[in-house]
Amino acid sequence: MKTGLEIQIYALSLFSVMLIKCSSSDNEAQKLDITSDVKRVYIAHGVNFTLSNPSGVTEAAWFFEGGEPEYYDGVLPPTVYYGSEGVYSVTTNLVVDGVKQIIHKEGFILVQEEPDGRFVFVSIHAEKEKMKGGESIEVWVNAVGDNLEYVWTSNTGSFEGEGPRVEFKTGTCFEGTAEINALVSNEYGSMDRTVKVIVERTEGY
Repeated sequence: MKTGLEIQIYALSLFSVMLIKCSSSDNEAQKLDITSDVKRVYIAHGVNFTLSNPSGVTEAAWFFEGGEPEYYDGVLPPTVYYGSEGVYSVTTNLVVDGVKQIIHKEGFILVQEEPDGRFVFVSIHAEKEKMKGGESIEVWVNAVGDNLEYVWTSNTGSFEGEGPRVEFKTGTCFEGTAEINALVSNEYGSMDRTVKVIVERTEGY
């Protein structure tokens, strides 16, 4: 039977072990690394990448092999979409507290084809990030599937044409952000994507 002093010593030793384990876990949590919300994805479905510990990171340049976008400058990249089957790597070049660092993940993302019968929506694009009021630009979507139908809408302006690639035009007096949306559907379902274009007022209006 343990004495009171022995019990106190035993309790202190257990507490010390717990502290060591907690400290070890904390150190693991502080490790800077690339993470993603999924490691396996169907073609054209999105993957969100983050840094496990972005504290101290002042610069980040990402390269997504086989992805769209393929390159991105910034700590928090946008959703990345993959257009074909394969196993792809992810690399980021970082500046952490003034020191350059490279993290490379070989074979990090597995991309597979969607089961038969469904369609996948890859991405939406605009010819320019900025345009003048009254100007026309091309906008388009990359979509994979059978019997697809396309519906284009926007908070301003109008469209010419139909299908996956159309012309978008704003009024001459409009100034602000045009939010261009494409809804793609077939008998198996629908998906939509939005691209934003900054519209500057045309001189003289």
